[in-house]
Amino acid sequence: MAGNDKIRALRSGEVAKVTGVSSDTLRHYEKLGLLPTPMRSQGGYRLYPPETVVRVQMIRSAVRVGFSLAELADVLKERRVGGAPCRKVAQLAAEHIEALNQKILDLTQLRDWFATTVENWESRLKTLKPGERASLLESLPKPDELDSIITKGHKHEADPIGVPRARLHVRLRARHHAKPDARQHT
Repeated sequence: MAGNDKIRALRSGEVAKVTGVSSDTLRHYEKLGLLPTPMRSQGGYRLYPPETVVRVQMIRSAVRVGFSLAELADVLKERRVGGAPCRKVAQLAAEHIEALNQKILDLTQLRDWFATTVENWESRLKTLKPGERASLLESLPKPDELDSIITKGHKHEADPIGVPRARLHVRLRARHHAKPDARQHT
């Protein structure tokens, strides 16, 4: 772009290609308020400023770590009106960690239960005559019973996997209630 003082706007297809999302996704982001309404070319094409690429990459990364599009829209709306939603983002992140810890616990419990079940199935299969059915799938617990098996034993555990929740919440609360440093405002 040497010699061209004006930064060229990008069509939705160009932004989509660079960021790995579809043009439909860009329109969806726009509808949700995650992206500002782009300018239009004389031919009616959406024209995005180059910084849109960075914004879309940020959105994709945030979604990948667990933020919802609605949460991001709320945060970005607050930014647009001049707010600094950093504490809100940190609190949401802490909540996502808590949810991830719960999923890890549930999956660990499911894995352990299922490993034992498969061992039992293998023992049963050894006792079958050729052509005899073991009805393995039918032996699975009903869905509500399975849910109870998966969550059994860790609903009240004090030490979740990863960063202890209590310590994380204490740190976030301390940050939220901390008095601003007077030197920062002089």
